[in-house]
Amino acid sequence: MTPRFNPTRRPERGVLGGLHPLMTVPPRPSPAAGAGLVRLGLLIIGFMLGMAAAHGQTRRSSLDAPIAPLRITERGGELGLRFDYLSETQRRDGGDEVELSNRAFQEYLIQRIGGYVYHPRFLEFRSRFEIGMMQQFIENSGLGGFAGGVEESSRSNSFIGGYDLYLHFLKEHPFSAMVFAGRDRRPVLQLFTDRQIVESERYGVVFNWKKDPFPMDLALTRTKLREFGFDSHSESDNTLLDYVVRHRLGRRMETELRYRLQDYQQSFTAENPLITIERETELQSHDLSLLNTIYLNEDRTSYLSSILRYFTQTGSQELATMQWHERLNLRHTPNFSTYYLASLLENEFSRTSVLTRRLEAGLDHRLYRSLDSHLDIHGRWIEFDESEETEIGVTGRLGYRKQTPWGYLTAGYGRTLDRVTRTGLSDRRPVIDEAVTLDDVAFTFLSQPAIIASSVQVTDATGVIIYLEGFDYELEERGNRLGIRRLATGNIDDGETVLVDYSVEFTSDLEYLADHQIFHVRYDFERFLEGLAVYYRWQDLTARDAPRVDDFSILEYTDWLAGLQYRWRWLTWSEEFERYESNFSSYDQLRSQIEGHHPLGRGIRLGWHAGTLLIDYRDEGLDNPYTNVVYGGLTLDGRIRPSGFWQIEARARKESGLSDEMLVGIAGKVGMIWRKLKLEAGARVEQRQRFESERDRMQVFLQVTREF
Repeated sequence: MTPRFNPTRRPERGVLGGLHPLMTVPPRPSPAAGAGLVRLGLLIIGFMLGMAAAHGQTRRSSLDAPIAPLRITERGGELGLRFDYLSETQRRDGGDEVELSNRAFQEYLIQRIGGYVYHPRFLEFRSRFEIGMMQQFIENSGLGGFAGGVEESSRSNSFIGGYDLYLHFLKEHPFSAMVFAGRDRRPVLQLFTDRQIVESERYGVVFNWKKDPFPMDLALTRTKLREFGFDSHSESDNTLLDYVVRHRLGRRMETELRYRLQDYQQSFTAENPLITIERETELQSHDLSLLNTIYLNEDRTSYLSSILRYFTQTGSQELATMQWHERLNLRHTPNFSTYYLASLLENEFSRTSVLTRRLEAGLDHRLYRSLDSHLDIHGRWIEFDESEETEIGVTGRLGYRKQTPWGYLTAGYGRTLDRVTRTGLSDRRPVIDEAVTLDDVAFTFLSQPAIIASSVQVTDATGVIIYLEGFDYELEERGNRLGIRRLATGNIDDGETVLVDYSVEFTSDLEYLADHQIFHVRYDFERFLEGLAVYYRWQDLTARDAPRVDDFSILEYTDWLAGLQYRWRWLTWSEEFERYESNFSSYDQLRSQIEGHHPLGRGIRLGWHAGTLLIDYRDEGLDNPYTNVVYGGLTLDGRIRPSGFWQIEARARKESGLSDEMLVGIAGKVGMIWRKLKLEAGARVEQRQRFESERDRMQVFLQVTREF
C-alpha cells in the first residue's frame, strides 16, 4: 500500500534513519545554488546586518528603545570543536560479523547578531551564522555476508555551514509579518531507535492580520530533512501553505475557514540482514474546511456545531475525502441535556470507496451529584464495493461516585445492543485510520477480528510517514485477532500513537445482535490504608442469533481484570491479573510494576520503573505457549554549579517464550559553562540480542566552544 495524508495534523518530522550511515553518512551539505530567491534574499539581509555589527550598542528594553536607523542590541560568537563517533557490530548465527565505524571532526565559527531597524516595533531581528570544516574517517570490515562482500575504508574533508535568521515586522501593528530561515545538524541520543543524526533546513514567511471582523493568518513554509540511522536513510521535502480566516459575531457565533496546500516528497532506504527496501513517495494535497459554532444561550452550554471539509490528494496514492458533521447540544437544566448528531464521511481511493453515514440522539442526566446516566439511540451505515454493513442499536450507561468514611468509590455499568446486518458481494471490508499506541513490552491488539495481515499499513499520526513491518514493528496473530508491537531498533518511538489501515474478512448475508456489556468498580482508600486503590473491570461481547458460531469474522469474548495500586510517598506499586477468553483464543496475564521519582538533594532527581509481564496462552498448537518479560529503567538528572547539567537514562528488557530478545542500553548527556568556555558531551551504548543475532551500537559526541 502507499502513503496517505491525514491533513488534520501537520507533519513535524520524516522517517529518521540512514543506509549504513557508518559507511555513507555525508558531511553537512553546502547550500544548494538553486534553493530559491527567497532563501538567497534572507541570507543577503542577514549578512548585511552582520556587517553593521560594528556599530553595536548595549541591550535595552524594546519598549524604551530609542529610534535608530539600525541598532545592534545583541552581539556575540563562538569558536568550537566537535568530535562524533559512531560504531555498530552485527553478529549472526553461523559466525558472520560486521563492524562499522565513523569518526568525524569539526571546526567551526558561529556569529550571532540581534537588534532592530528604526524601532523594535518596526523590525526586530535575530541571526546566527556558522561556517567550518569537517573531516571523516570511515572503516568497515566483515561485510562478506551483508553488503555484497565489499569492504572499504575512506576519509574525506568537506565544508559545513549553518544559519538561523528571524525577522519580525510591525509586531504590534494590526498587520505583522515574520520571516525565518534555519539550518542545523544534531545527534539523536535516544535509546532503542535506529536514528542517530538529523539534518534539517527550513525557511518560510508568516503574515498576520489581527483586526476584526476577519482576523487571518497566512503561512508559507518549506522543510527539508536528511535523517540518518544505523540501518536507514531518509531525505524528505515538505512544502506547506496554510491560510486561516476567523469571524466572530458577538458571543453567539464563531466561524473559521481553513485551507492547506501541501507538497511532500520522500526518498527512503533501509537495509539490514533481514530487510532491504527502497521507496519513493510523492504526495500533493488540497484541504479546505469550514467550522462554525452557533451558541444558543448566554452561558454557551447549548450550541450547534458544524464541520464541512473537502480533501483531495494526488501522487503516490490518490484520495478524495468529503466530510460533513453536525452536532446539536441542548442544556435544558443544570443536570439534564440532550444531543443530536449527524455525519457523513466518504473516502474515495483509486480502486475502492467507503461511504459512512451516522445518526445518533441521546440524553445525559445527573442525580444528586452521585449518579450519572446516559441513553442514546444510534445507527451507522457503511457502504463499500457494492456491499453494506449496518449497525442500528441503543446504548445505556450508569456511573456512580460516592465519598465514604474510608475513601472514594466509583462504579459504572454500560450496555450496547446493535443489530448488525451485512449484505453484498465483497469478501473484505476496509478499516481506515485506527489510532493505536505502541510500546516494546506487549502487543496491542487491533479492534476488528479476521484482519488480513498482508493489508496492514502503519503510518505516523500525520498519515505521511510509512513504517515497515520487520523494521519498525511486528505483527502477531492470536485466534482471529491481530496484535502489533514496535521493534526496539526501528523508527517508532516508545509510546508513540500511530494510524493503522487494514482490511478484514467480510461475510455477506449475515445478521446478528451484538451485545456488549462493561462493568467497572474502583475504591480509593483515604483513611487507614491511605494510598491503596483496588479495582475490577469486566467486559463481555456476544453475537446473539449468529447463524454460524465458527465464523472467523465474528468476535465474541469475555475479559475481566482485577488489580490494586498502592502509592506511598514517591513510590507507586501496581499489580494486575487479566483473563481473556474469546471464540478463537484465550490467555491469562499477570503484570507487576513499581515506579517512582525522588529528589536526592543538591538538585539531583531520580526516577525509575521496573516490572514483569507473564502471559500464559491457552491456545492449542503453540510450541512455547507463554511469554515472560522482565523490564526496568532508570533516569537521573541534576545541575552542575554554577551553570551546568547532566542527564542519564538506562533501560533493559528480557523476553522469553514465543519470542527471545534482550535489550540493554544507557544514554547520557552533560553540559557545563565556565566563564566563556562551554563543554557538552553525550553518549549512547546499547545491545540487542534477538534469537540468534546480536547487535552492539555506540554513539559518542564531544563539543567544546569558546564565546567571544
